[in-house]
Amino acid sequence: MRAQRWLPNASLAAVSLLALSSMPAQQSKVEMKSIPDVAPDGARMFRSYCSACHGPGGKGDGPAASALKTRPANLTRLTANHGGVFPANSVLVSLRTGGGTHGSSEMPVWGDVFRQSNYSESDIFMRTYNLVRYVESIQDTAPAPKADPVTPARLRKITDVRPSMGGEMFRSYCSSCHGVDGRGAGPAAAGLKTTPPDLTHLRGPDGKFPFAKVESLLMRPDAGVHGSTEMPLWGDLFRRTGEGVDLRKLRTHNITRHIERLQQ
Repeated sequence: MRAQRWLPNASLAAVSLLALSSMPAQQSKVEMKSIPDVAPDGARMFRSYCSACHGPGGKGDGPAASALKTRPANLTRLTANHGGVFPANSVLVSLRTGGGTHGSSEMPVWGDVFRQSNYSESDIFMRTYNLVRYVESIQDTAPAPKADPVTPARLRKITDVRPSMGGEMFRSYCSSCHGVDGRGAGPAAAGLKTTPPDLTHLRGPDGKFPFAKVESLLMRPDAGVHGSTEMPLWGDLFRRTGEGVDLRKLRTHNITRHIERLQQ
């Protein structure tokens, strides 16, 4: 691939870099102090920054995908979805500035992330450019496959996980952000604006695990602590499954019981 396909002339590149360099820092959508210091190789950066959500092959099936409200895009179908032409310019703008298509509360704008990590504007451009080149290299131009009648594990519905198994539900619903051990270091944690809390040190005024409070926070729509745009409110989600109130309470109770077992 040649850079000329994306940037017709050096003047356009200079204007783009100048515009980005003048962007106020407070406009950043991502509140991340640092990211792994990965060499600016497109494939290596994709594995470090993108694969948790988009999957190692870019198909939207990363380990954190099931925890997100919006399913990550299948990045291998961009060319097929744009009339056989890879939309390099729009992807580059999206990665660097958001561009209206990337950078929601669940999807970091990598230009902003690199900027907060004190990279120079030329390095930011090189990194995002190499990421886009790598995404172009994994394009699948074959006809869209027929839908698989078997539901993959990552797309399991809430009702597919047994309400009697608190640990299984925690791994399915919570571990992508909070981590399997509950310490807040799940594969999706780095992409969130607010770091998931460590759930292994929850104590009430009496020094004991506040079981009733945690259970209530998971269930109540007005709790104000859980259920932001990044944190699903499981009481609401269980309610939408059509299950009876007793089964919903059982699910929440058993998740809370599992969190209690995680305490250190």
